[in-house]
Amino acid sequence: MKEFVLKILLLLPIIFLAIIVNLTQDPANLFSGSQYEQGIASLLLQGSNVKNVSNYDERLVQKYYVNGLTQPKDIVVLGSSRAMMIRSDIFPGRRFFNSSVSGASLEDHIAIYELYHEKKLDPAIVIIAVDPWLLNRYNGQNRWKSLEGEYVAATERFSQSPPPLFGSAVFGAEGAKLLELISPSYFQQSLKALLHYSKPEPYVSTSAEEGETQIKRGDGAISYDQKTRSLSVDEVRRAAISYAEQGSVYSLEKFVSLDADYQKEMDNFLTSLRRENIRVVMLLAPYHPEVYKRLIEQQKYRIIVKAQRFFEELAQRHAIPLLGSFNPADCGCSDADFYDGMHPRESCVRKILGDKDTLFTVSKKPAS
Repeated sequence: MKEFVLKILLLLPIIFLAIIVNLTQDPANLFSGSQYEQGIASLLLQGSNVKNVSNYDERLVQKYYVNGLTQPKDIVVLGSSRAMMIRSDIFPGRRFFNSSVSGASLEDHIAIYELYHEKKLDPAIVIIAVDPWLLNRYNGQNRWKSLEGEYVAATERFSQSPPPLFGSAVFGAEGAKLLELISPSYFQQSLKALLHYSKPEPYVSTSAEEGETQIKRGDGAISYDQKTRSLSVDEVRRAAISYAEQGSVYSLEKFVSLDADYQKEMDNFLTSLRRENIRVVMLLAPYHPEVYKRLIEQQKYRIIVKAQRFFEELAQRHAIPLLGSFNPADCGCSDADFYDGMHPRESCVRKILGDKDTLFTVSKKPAS
């Protein structure tokens, strides 16, 4: 017993050090309150572009943005970073917002839509950009827990079971956040921030559409930083090949089967949207040609073909238009249409959406 107590006492300084470093550095702004996200949302509600945003909770920005709305959108996009190049100028005359968040999971799609629904601001049209990892039980995505309450409310509304009991489901959203104070992985991030410390510039509104740093546009889409925009086709191709051959592809590890619970949940989500007379368009954003080629050549990633087939069959069953493909050749997108191995440029997005104006016509009078 004495030895156990002694070990605990020896660990206490390390635990206190981790807490202090995590609190002072806080690389993901977990403990700085929500002022940061509220400020970004406030600028977006004014229609302003925002630059110098970093280390923030994208889900909370969506929450504060929707909370500040006073009228519904004509078109809302639900997707991951692979859908963030969908911009308002593709849909002139429509009230539009891109509510995509990085690494979006099915829980994110459902929770973010619930934000609009709870405010009675259901959009006329919802574009759901689906990624193959939506059906992977081991996708490693848990950032949706910032909107856990909305997710649970939605799934209960269309008779689904609440999420598994871990993380914030056990301790509550704030409790799960406090656990990060003693998280070894968060301590590593905090140490890295401490060792490479440079005070970030504060975020500010800007009229610029592009800049040296990434810009969060007033329509919810993004504009990549100058360095990323300037990469040559050959540089992107080399990076894409490296990405596909590195041995770990984003959120596709351990993807051995299409998760039955996620399949059912996706089906129920679409049923709920159709019941509420929401027009749905499903979108599949392509991978870079070199990435797609290598994914389907490897047994452990070839399941993305089955994932696409499921989405196609689901769309057909619900009479929902499905645009795009994980295969860039199906979309007419070439090497020149990508920023990296998994993010298409606006040129690729326009090839998929640009000539579909009648599909996105709304019956009500568009905003002037």
